Amino acid sequence: MKLHSNLRRTVMVVSGIVISVFFIAMSIWYMEWGYVFEALSNAELYPWLFFSVLSYLTGHLVRGARTRLLVSRDAKLSLFTASNIVVVGYAVNNIFPARIGELARAGMLCERTGISFVQSAAVVFLERVLDGIVILLLLVVSALFLNAGGSVEETIYFASVILGLAAAFVMLVVIAPNRLMGVISKVIYAISPRLHDAALRFTTSIINGFNYMRRPVDALKIFVLSIVIWLFDVGLFLFLLPAFGLELNVWQAIFVITAANLAVLFPFSPGYSSPGYIGPFHALCIQGLVFFGIAQATAVGFAVVVHLAIYLPLITWGGAVILWYGITLGLTINLAKKAKTIAELPEQVPVSANLLGSTSLDKESKSTSAFIFQLTEAALPLDSFPLSDPRSVVSYVADFIQREIKNLPQKFQLLFSIGMFCFNMLVWLRYFRSFSLLSLPLRVKIFNSWAYGKLALPRQLFRLVRSTALLAFFEHPSVIDVLENKKV
Repeated sequence: MKLHSNLRRTVMVVSGIVISVFFIAMSIWYMEWGYVFEALSNAELYPWLFFSVLSYLTGHLVRGARTRLLVSRDAKLSLFTASNIVVVGYAVNNIFPARIGELARAGMLCERTGISFVQSAAVVFLERVLDGIVILLLLVVSALFLNAGGSVEETIYFASVILGLAAAFVMLVVIAPNRLMGVISKVIYAISPRLHDAALRFTTSIINGFNYMRRPVDALKIFVLSIVIWLFDVGLFLFLLPAFGLELNVWQAIFVITAANLAVLFPFSPGYSSPGYIGPFHALCIQGLVFFGIAQATAVGFAVVVHLAIYLPLITWGGAVILWYGITLGLTINLAKKAKTIAELPEQVPVSANLLGSTSLDKESKSTSAFIFQLTEAALPLDSFPLSDPRSVVSYVADFIQREIKNLPQKFQLLFSIGMFCFNMLVWLRYFRSFSLLSLPLRVKIFNSWAYGKLALPRQLFRLVRSTALLAFFEHPSVIDVLENKKV
């Protein structure tokens, strides 16, 4: 089974690469590269590239607002978190073929909100349907204004059929969920009673994913947001046109971006299997510009720059989110395993600090780094507890944190190391000394500003140290004695 799965993934990746190479070759086979380099060298990217990227990234904030609304009946998400979830999906799509990012997006939405994966996937599917409908609408309008209907007639017809079926399914779920549930219940029970309950749970999750669309006002709000999203995406193309000496034409920008995106939207379209849509996206973008009489060399240069304007910001933003998210997820999984181990112990075994560490309580572990020790010392509320030997407590907690980090999967250890390296670099730039060489009061101040500050990303990074340190600290016998004496 695993062999077949690996084979499928290999075929998917190879096919994506082959498709990318084919479309790139098709686009540049007869290209005179001297003209392309001339177009790129003559391009005045400042300030147009800045406005282009800003418009595109703003569109992703609006995408986050849409996701936030769609799950608002079942979970609360901040705009920043919802936008991060969306960007992670797009970033993964830029790396892996076959829209694997949609699964990553659904998985992260599931983990961040607590709703089921099926419901999360239904939300992602709904967003894709809305995107497809808006893209098709904008393409039709721009084609009418530019008198280009004949050239894209087949694409519009094909997309209308597919999106019409998807929209009909969404409307059925939104308008008649109970009837849909009844039909599925009868059909599944007649086929296989054993699958009945699982099928109903699956259907319920899908229905819940479309819950926000039941009120016409809310559905209209989501549709308007979807239009705004793609108008910001149009800005990505529009603001780059003057950089290549082209006319600032809104309808041409709409036509090119919608035609290119619509052609890579569906699972069986050529660009679907291509990582980052490399190749098919460039080919369609070049064809769209050439259609309006723009020189092919200029069109190639434009396509390269606009794809980089999409690719690099999303990889940077998405990579940063994956870094912090991976650290948090690794900590959560590790602590969950630890809690499960403790819960499975016999009742007569006392749950004490010895369960959390394997070294002596009074002996500092040689494996604990000086940085982790100093970081742990800054994390613990030592001033609130009159401990007889605070250093031994800090040593114990630091040793426990060090082992917990080593127990994480290697990729999470790497993410944590990168995060701590960046933290140390910022501290050094601020104080011209490493964190370990600073005084304890200053280390406490810095730690609290990162672990409990207003910015979410530093809090996510330091959650591993903060949570693990407090867990071990309050299980230490010396701390337990102090707490018991206070009660007395």
